[in-house]
Amino acid sequence: MRLQNILISLLTLYSSSAVFAQHDTKKSFDFIIADDGAWTWYNDERAAYKDGRLYTSYVKSNGKTALSVNDIATGASIGSEVELSTWHQKDDHNNASILMREDGKIMAFYSKHIGPKENYFRTSLVDAPTQASDWGEEITQKTTNNSDHKGATYNNAFQLSAENGKIYNFMRTNNFNPNVKTYNQKGEPLRDGKDFILFKNGDGSVRPYVKYTSNKKDRIDFFFTDGHPRKADNSLYHCYYKTNADGSQGKIYQTDGTLITTLENVFEGKPIDVASVNKLYQFGSDGTKARAWTHNINYDQKGYPVVSYSKQLDINTITYHYAKWNGKKWSNYFVADAGRGLYKGEDDYTGIITINPYNTNEIFMASNKNPITEVEGERYEIYAAVTKNNGKTWKWRAITENSKQDNLRPYVPKGIDKAEDRVVLWFYGRYTTYMNYKARVVGEYINKAYEGKAPVYDETVN
Repeated sequence: MRLQNILISLLTLYSSSAVFAQHDTKKSFDFIIADDGAWTWYNDERAAYKDGRLYTSYVKSNGKTALSVNDIATGASIGSEVELSTWHQKDDHNNASILMREDGKIMAFYSKHIGPKENYFRTSLVDAPTQASDWGEEITQKTTNNSDHKGATYNNAFQLSAENGKIYNFMRTNNFNPNVKTYNQKGEPLRDGKDFILFKNGDGSVRPYVKYTSNKKDRIDFFFTDGHPRKADNSLYHCYYKTNADGSQGKIYQTDGTLITTLENVFEGKPIDVASVNKLYQFGSDGTKARAWTHNINYDQKGYPVVSYSKQLDINTITYHYAKWNGKKWSNYFVADAGRGLYKGEDDYTGIITINPYNTNEIFMASNKNPITEVEGERYEIYAAVTKNNGKTWKWRAITENSKQDNLRPYVPKGIDKAEDRVVLWFYGRYTTYMNYKARVVGEYINKAYEGKAPVYDETVN
């Protein structure tokens, strides 16, 4: 009887305890960056590389904006997780944009998606921060958002060496439109930290969604929509900012180099009308009423922009696309079925498609429809594809298979010098809405077979 009671107690303990699993890294992820985290796809760089270390930001399920450091060669964690925000808001929009400054310090810009008209940033006190004490205090900046009920979001910070290290942070604030704040090379706000509307469309209820990239020297590119696809018949637009040859503040140009305006005109209160920018995709040109949404932009080996995006007719009819500029014109091609949207109410939310910045002929995407077998499954998996004809056709391989939970929003950090250490990141877990999720941020090596220990994790945590 005593033995029977012991066995019953053990079974009860086992059934109520977490079940830990060890991943098969051949068709899953190689290492875990954070056991608790998720992100939107409009804050960059959400992960940044420096001196053998990868710094990654995400939003935890407790509502804290956080950051972790990993050894890029092994995936091993370094130091301890840093909770950047002094406040809580469980919202995937709030992950930080991480900026590696030229003087060796690191800045993290972040904000509350819904709430006060404020933006926040921290600067590392040391060149290689690994713990909370290595970071300075949280600095609060007021924004000029004239909305009554929502704050700032979507930080994208870049530093231009040609402008003596001036820092530009592009985000959504004033009038809900894309804005820009500026800082000197030491991260001190210029123009009293005031933000200026960069692109404008409508009164705030319709606002452009922008993806950004930069060469970190003298150019920043903008890839954007008319508005949110549930509010606008979205076309897609591209233009870029270029520093003047003498290093002074520059101008904004169409893709083909035609002048649009000077940045000073923007700072004088004359935002760029979205309709004045040339389109790379025209709504309705495919013979449907599919609305487009921006996902990613990078440069090819010639420095030309390459972009990825989705088009949605309804929550069950979403496709991924790829476009590139060849110096004279854009080419647009279908890539794959995106599968179903993530949840009703945000019918355009997908797993996303992103471009490998080291090889813009390669993409990574998340979908619950296998592009190899064309079979739709329950879970969202990560797939990679390579094109040899500028996007006309693609050769596929599965990165994950038979996952117990969803794999979403892949991202490839830039600047990793050794090819064998380059990684694709995503989050794995449960994603119900942008304010309801429980996931972990994970990484997979792109060019090498992982030789470390398989990650051990708690599958029941979600």
